[in-house]
Amino acid sequence: MVRKGKRKPRVNAVEPTPEEHTEPLKPTFHKQTIICIGEYPIKILLRGSLVEKKEEPLPIFIDKSSEDIAEWSQSSLNPDTILGLDMNIDTHFWFQVLPCIANDGAFIARLKDKPIDNLRGAVIASSLWDGVGSGLLPALISQFKERNTNAVAFGVLPSKMQPSDVHFNAFSSIGICVSKGFASLLLLDRDQLESYVGVDRRGFILKGNVIFNYLLELVSAKETFVQELSELSRAFDVRMYTVLSATGASLGIYGSIKNILDSALSRPLLKFDLSSASVLYVLLRVPLQGKTFKGKN
Repeated sequence: MVRKGKRKPRVNAVEPTPEEHTEPLKPTFHKQTIICIGEYPIKILLRGSLVEKKEEPLPIFIDKSSEDIAEWSQSSLNPDTILGLDMNIDTHFWFQVLPCIANDGAFIARLKDKPIDNLRGAVIASSLWDGVGSGLLPALISQFKERNTNAVAFGVLPSKMQPSDVHFNAFSSIGICVSKGFASLLLLDRDQLESYVGVDRRGFILKGNVIFNYLLELVSAKETFVQELSELSRAFDVRMYTVLSATGASLGIYGSIKNILDSALSRPLLKFDLSSASVLYVLLRVPLQGKTFKGKN
């Protein structure tokens, strides 16, 4: 007779719950995105390198008609980057566009389908003389405000040669944006853009409104641009800026960064009283050898 020993108590293995071995997921923030509104800035961007981007987030192009945007790009754009209003409405004045966008859930839903979540910030480029650009700008940046996403808008003001109704669109759009405190506005004068003459990083001539492309490429390369300018705006309660540009300036010729910045005063992209400025944000793109360059003050 074999006596059986006492049976050892069974130990049940307990699997750890997901909460015990998984850290809370943190949101992944993408780089800044560029959103281009209106025929004028869209056609400028289509001549630059930003449309050749392959990584996310891609630029987004918005105008009255999706078909028009595709035609301007000769169908070279990714269809996901095109967002037309595609509404049967008049778009000459801002007040014909803004209420329609605010009340149209379909357009907002299509906007939300674009890769604009978890962005570090949005750079918006818009013409302000047409109804689409002037009406969409405050509507769009208000959407980013609801998402707690910082936005900086480059707004191109109409030429002095354009009729008075387009100036009404531009100043109405600016007034709405400033009164609501939606975003930082960088205002550029169309006449100043189109008469600009300078050089790019490689020493080639920059002439006319292609400087707009150069500026957008510059701010896109600095991932914290929108965040930094937005924080400055809130700290000093400043909403409107313009651009003083010194493209392709050589340290060997100018002698110091100070001299380069002084030269930029002669080429503002919007005429203004410098003594009224309260915030100066400097964005430099300096060659590596420039770090060891010692110029004279």
